[in-house]
Amino acid sequence: MESLLIASRDCNLIDGMKSGLSDSFQIKPITSMSDFKDDDARCDLVMIDQNFNEFNGIDFLMNIISKFQVPTVYMSTAEDTSAISEALNVGASNFLVKTENCLELMKLIIRDTRRRYSEACEMQDSIRKLKEEIAKMSKDGGVTANEPAKQVEVNVFTEVVAILKSGEVNLPVYPSIMKEVRDLLQKGASIQRLSGLLQKDAAITAKMVSVANSAFYRGIKPTKTLHEAINRIGIVDTKNYAELISNHAMYSVKIPRYEEFMKVLWEHSLATAYGCQEICKHVLKGNQSELFTIGLFHDIGKLLLVKILSELEVRKKCDSSQIEKEWRMIIENYHHKFGCSLIKRWKLPDEYGGIIMGLKEKDGFSPNSHELNIVNVANLIAKELGFSTTGEEVKVDFYSNPSAKYLQLQESDIESIKLSVEELMSTCASL
Repeated sequence: MESLLIASRDCNLIDGMKSGLSDSFQIKPITSMSDFKDDDARCDLVMIDQNFNEFNGIDFLMNIISKFQVPTVYMSTAEDTSAISEALNVGASNFLVKTENCLELMKLIIRDTRRRYSEACEMQDSIRKLKEEIAKMSKDGGVTANEPAKQVEVNVFTEVVAILKSGEVNLPVYPSIMKEVRDLLQKGASIQRLSGLLQKDAAITAKMVSVANSAFYRGIKPTKTLHEAINRIGIVDTKNYAELISNHAMYSVKIPRYEEFMKVLWEHSLATAYGCQEICKHVLKGNQSELFTIGLFHDIGKLLLVKILSELEVRKKCDSSQIEKEWRMIIENYHHKFGCSLIKRWKLPDEYGGIIMGLKEKDGFSPNSHELNIVNVANLIAKELGFSTTGEEVKVDFYSNPSAKYLQLQESDIESIKLSVEELMSTCASL
């Protein structure tokens, strides 16, 4: 059974927590600092009451955080929000306001705290690995006094890591409505239930009706309702359109230097997603819905890095001229690992991160991953159609491409897929 340390002088609170949590936790209460031994902190969670000592329990919280790797919850009265703010600033994982029904919320707070703590640990692990790569690059001679551009990259990237680790950046959030859609589809959604869910979002509803009336899907008579639109488009394509509509808002930025890049990044991501969708129809393998989403997110690390670099400029953490010189290099060099970290944070399937990292390898080919090869070919098709973040013209020899050969795609298949992607991109121009 997992263990829970409670630091509080309130015996009624301790008794209430024992009563409500004893079925899930082995509870160890302490009522004063003198009761605490280091072994007590070798537990799964620590909850610290504001009344634990004269310093509002903050000094004890700081001691726990500095010495032990354990999630912490700070408990405070509703009247003293400043204490909560201070606790969070020094590193508390979560907080609980002591109200009449707080014991009823305890299990939810604990579950949320452990989720947050796990996400923070994953992100710190990713940052640690990235910093190790930077250190290795320097040691191996990748950064020297004779290479000022590389040195600038390291300096800017160090700030990227620092602001991410400090939590001072607003990370992109996976739309909550898509979490609900994914859950609903896993249970086997009907058109009626999917329509009822998506109607919660006015933007998705309006745009889905517009898509259903586009040249690609147009029927004999116009579609007027979301239910009719889903019936015409189909459940799988509806999920895909809802995904792109709800995620499009993330591709906005206030720093002018990144505006055009974010526009083409969105177009490239969308074209890749459509490429995955159309390739699935030709090879008759793979989960079309999941591959559409993977295609849409295969470059999500670039979005995350642009958001972080924007924060650096707004907060004046780096000189603008340094960022101007190196931001594209940083994005190209590190977007795979950052994208993988964000996918983990969003709790999307592990295979998404595996495919993102697979695209980093030479040729993006794998003899063991059907899905990776589909995304790889879709990525190349998007670039050849002109949807590229580099702005450079790309020409791909699909006849000799390892991934295309693995998928047994003929030249006629590639041309058909290109035409469909172009038509779908035209359909989505107004979305």
